[in-house]
Amino acid sequence: MSESSKYILASGCSFTDKNFKSNIVEHKDFPKWPELLGKMLDKPVVNVAECGVSNDWIEKSIINRVISDSDNIELVVIGFTETWRYSVYNLMHHNPLAWFDQQDRTSDHWDTASRVKSIPYYRFMIEERLANEHYQQNENLFQIIVNNHIETIIRIQKICKKYKIKLIAANLLNAFHQGRYIYCVKSLGKEFHYNEDQWAWMIQNSPKFNEVDNHTLIGWPFHPYINGWSLGAEILTDKERIAPDKGDHHPNKKGHELIAEVFYDKYQEIYE
Repeated sequence: MSESSKYILASGCSFTDKNFKSNIVEHKDFPKWPELLGKMLDKPVVNVAECGVSNDWIEKSIINRVISDSDNIELVVIGFTETWRYSVYNLMHHNPLAWFDQQDRTSDHWDTASRVKSIPYYRFMIEERLANEHYQQNENLFQIIVNNHIETIIRIQKICKKYKIKLIAANLLNAFHQGRYIYCVKSLGKEFHYNEDQWAWMIQNSPKFNEVDNHTLIGWPFHPYINGWSLGAEILTDKERIAPDKGDHHPNKKGHELIAEVFYDKYQEIYE
């Protein structure tokens, strides 16, 4: 394949999924930010993002494609998701903080039965591994989640560098926001022992923090207390860009246009 016909590879969750349609807010289908970026850069796009997936799933989707088709990929773009999500066998997608106390949550496109069966485990995990451990302990689940996210970023960066593929990644869902953690822990009748300073401490003290190449990341280290930011917290806060008054915080048409512009500006900054 010639340089002019190489494509952009995109991955992420529902904020990136080209087929995502809100089940709360009705709207006409529109191109998502990777497709808009492809038009800006005059490159075809292969968008493998899927609704509800985790960062470990995103990593696998990128690495598998790079290994099998590295010669044809010009640029990898990623919208990272919530850090507490995880994938089982690369098939079942879990979001424990969103699900552990919502047994009546139903939707046509979710495997609700398997999620409800997992709720007792989610409750145990939050109660025993989040509510009762000091943030500086190595086995603390907060620190494990932070470490996993950082290691995911490093692996993606290394494989793109090895195959000489350009990379731009950002966090779209405010990876280290602790509002939902607080809600879950308090709903169990527990005291919440962590604050934003401690989140920042865990990020900066992660064993591989200094291995991250912030050159290819937008807003790293994604936490405001250490001069980081996420696109979700910075540009997806206005109801003209999402529909929070209707209960939907996914980017609308305007939101996707703004995300594409941020990625385009980053591309111009580091690759032009």
